[in-house]
Formats: sequence, C-alpha cells, structure tokens
Amino acid sequence: MHIVGTIVGVLVAIDLFFGTVRILRAAHPTLPAGTRLLFLDDPLPKYQATLPVLIQAAYRDPSLCVQRQNNYATPIDPAEYAIFDYLVSIRDGQWQEQRVPPMRWEGPEIPVTFTPSTVEPGRPIQMRVGNYADAAVDIEYRTTRRFSKDNGVALRWTNINSQGIATIPLPLLEDPATVQITAVRVSGDVWRKAHGGFVIR
Repeated sequence: MHIVGTIVGVLVAIDLFFGTVRILRAAHPTLPAGTRLLFLDDPLPKYQATLPVLIQAAYRDPSLCVQRQNNYATPIDPAEYAIFDYLVSIRDGQWQEQRVPPMRWEGPEIPVTFTPSTVEPGRPIQMRVGNYADAAVDIEYRTTRRFSKDNGVALRWTNINSQGIATIPLPLLEDPATVQITAVRVSGDVWRKAHGGFVIR
C-alpha cells in the first residue's frame, strides 16, 4: 500500500506541474524573450524548483525567468515586484495576472565585485555590492554556458555583513559558466542596474 500511495502521489505532482504549464500556455501561447514571471500563488508544493525548467522547456526559451512565492517562507516584499513583467496566480485552475509597469531605473549602475573573479566549483566566493553593508541582496543575473544562456532573478540571494562582504558557496557540480549581475536590490532600496560578475571553471 505504501508503494501504491507513493506512485499516486508522484502522478498527482506530475499532473499539477504539467497542468500549471498548460494553463500558462493557454493564457500566453508565446512570451517575449526574457519575460520575468512571479507566481504569487500556484497549486504546486512549496519549495519546488522544477517549474522554471518546465516553463523554459515548454517555450523552448531559457531566457524566461520564473519565481514562486511558495518557494519562500515569508511574503515577498512588494517593492521587489518591480523587476518582474507579470504577477500571476493560479487558483482553482483559474489564471489571474497583473502586468507590472516597465522599470524606471534610477541612479548610476552599481558595481558588484567578486573575489576571486575566477573560481572552481565547490569553492566559496566573496561579493561586494557598491558601498552597501549589513543588508539582504536580490539580484538579476545572466549565466552563459558553453551551449546555453540563462536569465534569472534570485530574491534574497545572500546577505552582506557589516563589512560589506557576502561569502557565497558554489555547488561542487556547477558547470563552467560566466555569471553576470545585471541588476541588484539591497534591503530597503529600489532595483538598480548593476555590472560585475565572475567565471566558474
């Protein structure tokens, strides 16, 4: 019975995932490259990272960015919404969306520096964001690998300490890649254009 219950649970989860993608495709048969979607509500289990991959595969476009409120323990700050193009919800199989006004960028670009600038998988890397200190950092990024490019937004990606430094561990199995930071938001601030990045070898 335990095995049967597990199989049924897996099938239900698969149906939820593909059902969510079908509802999105019905609402948007096409999406412009680089579209950023924030799911404020959806029927999928919490802390699941599969939805972005399925949506990118469905549209054959790795530049699409997908974030979920259900992947965060606490509500996302509405000030973070500005980086997205659509706020979407799926409730009882019904699609709801809100178009986010285009971003109005403020001020000069923020430099984001990494030490070392080239790092091996599994090694930590340190980051500074302009002159900010003691704050949480959201980022927009672009990752270039040998055969693919990936755009994304990482909310609450890391925290910089009182010395203005964040130490970020990289996964041991990370593929070689170039990572560029294209925008940042530091606690209490607005989204700002940014420049800087690092190479994984």
